[in-house]
Amino acid sequence: MSSLSSIMNIATSGLYTAQSGLNVVSKNVANANTEGYVRLEQQQSNLNYGGINGGVTVDAIRRATNTFLEATALNANSAEAGASVKSQYLDSLQSIFGDPSEDTSIFSTLNNALASFETAASNPTSTIIKSQIIANLQSALSQLGQASQQIKNTQNQVDKDISSKVDTVNNLLKNIVEANSKVVSASITGDATGAQETLSGFINQLSDLVDINVDYGNDGSAKIYTTNGMFLAGTTASTLSYSSLDGNSDPSINIKITPNSTPMNIESSVQSGSLRGLLDLRNVDLPKISEAVNQFAGKYADAVNSVYNLNSTLPALSSTTGSDTGLLATDSLGFTGNTSIGIVDSSGTLVSKIAIDFDNLTMSVNGGAATSFANTVGGFTSALNTALGANGTASFANGKLSLTASTSGNGLVFDEPAAGGSLRGDKAFAHFFGLNNLISSTTPTSPASGIKGTDANGFTAGDTFTLALSDGNGKPLSTKTISIPSGTFDDIISAMNDNSTGFGIYGTFALNSDGSLKFTQSNGGTDYSFNMIDDSENRGTTSVSLGEMLGFSDEARNSIAQSLSVNSKIATNPSALALATTDLTSTNVGSIALGKSDSSGAQALFNASAVKLNFSTSPLSGSKSTMTLSDYMSSVAGDIGTRASNAETAATAAASFKTDAKTRLANTVGVNLDEELVKMTQFQQAYSASARMLKAADEMFQTLLDAAG
Repeated sequence: MSSLSSIMNIATSGLYTAQSGLNVVSKNVANANTEGYVRLEQQQSNLNYGGINGGVTVDAIRRATNTFLEATALNANSAEAGASVKSQYLDSLQSIFGDPSEDTSIFSTLNNALASFETAASNPTSTIIKSQIIANLQSALSQLGQASQQIKNTQNQVDKDISSKVDTVNNLLKNIVEANSKVVSASITGDATGAQETLSGFINQLSDLVDINVDYGNDGSAKIYTTNGMFLAGTTASTLSYSSLDGNSDPSINIKITPNSTPMNIESSVQSGSLRGLLDLRNVDLPKISEAVNQFAGKYADAVNSVYNLNSTLPALSSTTGSDTGLLATDSLGFTGNTSIGIVDSSGTLVSKIAIDFDNLTMSVNGGAATSFANTVGGFTSALNTALGANGTASFANGKLSLTASTSGNGLVFDEPAAGGSLRGDKAFAHFFGLNNLISSTTPTSPASGIKGTDANGFTAGDTFTLALSDGNGKPLSTKTISIPSGTFDDIISAMNDNSTGFGIYGTFALNSDGSLKFTQSNGGTDYSFNMIDDSENRGTTSVSLGEMLGFSDEARNSIAQSLSVNSKIATNPSALALATTDLTSTNVGSIALGKSDSSGAQALFNASAVKLNFSTSPLSGSKSTMTLSDYMSSVAGDIGTRASNAETAATAAASFKTDAKTRLANTVGVNLDEELVKMTQFQQAYSASARMLKAADEMFQTLLDAAG
């Protein structure tokens, strides 16, 4: 009797095991084409009771695994996601600038705007030609401003994407904790493969955002770390937070391992994934492109204005109020070299000529005896007003120099000698004060203010500004709010260099000879960057802040292109476009200094693109390279193109590696229909044989009962 019962129990165990196996096979076959599905495998063993075989049992249903290939696939997924998002953004940005070889590109438009001045060489009085020149220049500046705005828009979108993906990471980490709990529970009560499949899905999604390592426990649960060991999730989840690029703080991703732990910056721990690609865009690519484009915009405006300030129409400029220089009347004048200011009448005849020698601090009127003036902006202005006499007036207020020709029909002209011309910072006299600019700007186009360290700083003592310092990967190093001391600019720089309240342990600030600020890293590198979170109040009655004046306001530097426009007085009156020049050095009072048919100024503007200029290699580095506008145009276009091309190449390579890794993983842990069909046949046969055995045992048992009855 016991033997028959044993046979029936063994056969029954065979039925259940074969049925379970068929169930596993059916799930595998149904998901044969499901991407990422991992094959289920039934693990079974014989039952043994005191050395006697008692049938078969299902030990577990497990997912097929290959730890090495799974880790490789996760890493490949992270690499591809990071490279892909970077490529998409840079490709979109490159399309804004266009192909430099095509006439429709921004750089071609800018170059053509300067080239159009040559069309006026043979007919400098044509209003139609002047209108077309102005239209070309307006279009070029508008395109440049739009490109700069698009870079900002891209930076803002990247910032939003980072914030969104940080939220997604947090949700996935919570989901992983919940999935871990379900895996553990299911492992105790039965089949955990469904919970494990869900867990695997969350892990794959997370690898798209950040590079991870997965450590599986014996119970099937997973602990998640970044590839350099930062804990993310297990039985609990870390929490990420992001302070966005809103100007009120230094943007960074921080992590709290536990609710009460101190937040730590995690950005350097994120080595791949779409978050890494976005961080690289935010920290490296977009800032460098923005700096290059806006520096080019400033140099473009300066190249045009340096020429145009010496141009004139007939009748000449009757009055002018220059740009806000940020200077105070008490500031040292700071010019070297020589310059000349003339008054001409409506026929172009020179009425008065003032020769100014900044080296010796003297000026003479109409070749007369030189008189000295004080080496301050106010002292110079007062002396100039005296020198103009009945012919004009000079005044200085709110950082702006104003000049007026007193007699109706008379106007002002400016000239620089062929050698030994005036210079403060990187501009000649008329250009520095913006007395006759063709291109207007609402923000300084150059950080070369000509300020000296010994100059009184002119800011309100106790006012503050805040700077944040980051390394080349965007990792915040230090944020300092610095109080402006009374005294000189050297005193401000000393406060910035203080080891405790400033950035002295990271490097040294100093003024360049042109008045711009530089920072020398103590480690010898050049990759540190500053983000000005809060600027000072404006200097005195000017509209210029400390960051704008010394050139370390990244907001000001990166807004130059958007601030440029054609002088409104000229844009609305094309006939006012000045294309003639004067030679005050060789022209005597009473002689013709200006003629309507003179087009020398037009030719000089055409040649502006070929003048060699100094371009900063990186903000605050103090390092410069000398090249023409055209060469720098090509350099900027080439840099944008190279970044986009390299990103595309990296994305293509990463996608290929991801495909290869997924294929190798699928070949190992995926579903092979031929193998599943073999298993199905085996389980069918086992089920059939167990059923026949059970039937035979039942018949034998019935026969025994009949015989006994």
